[in-house]
Amino acid sequence: MQDIILKKDNYEYNGIIEKYDIKNHRITIKILAKNKRNIFLHKGDSIDIEISKAGYYCHFNTKIIYNDVIDHEIVVEYPETIFNDERRKYRRLTLRIEIDILKGNKNYKGLMENISLGGIAFMSSYNFDPSDIIYITFTLPNGVIYKNIKAEIKFKKTTDFPKIKEYGTKFIELSEGQKDVLNDFLY
Repeated sequence: MQDIILKKDNYEYNGIIEKYDIKNHRITIKILAKNKRNIFLHKGDSIDIEISKAGYYCHFNTKIIYNDVIDHEIVVEYPETIFNDERRKYRRLTLRIEIDILKGNKNYKGLMENISLGGIAFMSSYNFDPSDIIYITFTLPNGVIYKNIKAEIKFKKTTDFPKIKEYGTKFIELSEGQKDVLNDFLY
């Protein structure tokens, strides 16, 4: 079984691939939803599916060909095209929250753009360079605080605002417990 994310319109659902039927070009998926009444998937719907596991990420669009509302299973067509993204090991979530940044003995402010298990992207008016080591503190919307997470600046980009730069980071030291909590938040 493989964990996946299904997207339709503005809804996201977690699911598990239960069966690949290569001969008939079908995939059976079990929908995992806390509130089963809020599943808005129907036969004929076009949906996007993301699969991310152990450094592998792919996504594809397909159509629902069967919907079992009792067992919360759907059957979709096996796609003709599957898009792989080797650059992205982890699912990214857009999240705009303030962050505190410590470099050396100086504190800076930034605005997170997105987060994954691998790192964050943020914007700041302060100048950092690729390979700089920084410590990031932020609070997730669920109240979990990440304090002084060691990260490396991996890239720096200009933005439409002359004094603002966008940065991408890679987490260097994230404990297994912190990874588990962040993974639960992302999925």
